[in-house]
Amino acid sequence: MPHEPHNTFRRTEAIQLREVEALRLRQLGLSLQQVAEQSGYATKSGAKRAIDRLLADIKFQAVDEYRQLMLAELEAVKARVLEIFYTDHVHVADGKVVRDRDGNAVLDRGPNLAAAREHRQITERIARLIGADAPVRRILEVVDVDTVDEAIRKLEAEMEAADAHAQLGPAGGSPDREAPPTAGPATPQS
Repeated sequence: MPHEPHNTFRRTEAIQLREVEALRLRQLGLSLQQVAEQSGYATKSGAKRAIDRLLADIKFQAVDEYRQLMLAELEAVKARVLEIFYTDHVHVADGKVVRDRDGNAVLDRGPNLAAAREHRQITERIARLIGADAPVRRILEVVDVDTVDEAIRKLEAEMEAADAHAQLGPAGGSPDREAPPTAGPATPQS
């Protein structure tokens, strides 16, 4: 699948050949100004942009080729995993096939379950590799400094009010005044 960047014009073969020439000249050690003059760009920044575009395409193509290689390997492994999944496996203990009362081999579903897990993991990896997964949504709350400062001022005011209330003591009295005696446990009188 060819790389087609967003918001760019379609580059003709002539433009691409000019970009290749600019890159070749730059690799020979020419300055960007010399590259621009020899490859037909109006300015050295035009030559630089052309070289950057070409290098970006080369990088994308290399990544895309690597992705295709990984996909082929994953598909091959997935095919083998499916073979294991669809195969009946007999239960073996002490090197012997375990049999039921009728003499039939007892099936071991462990390899089938392991193959199912592997298949799921491979399928998830393929989906990530080709971009088939739905994008993950995140909710971000941006809070500016003024909002944080206001919240701090409110908390400080609440703390000061709580301290003032604690200094007044119970029932709004002064903190130096002793609290009235509490009734102790009732003692039986005889």
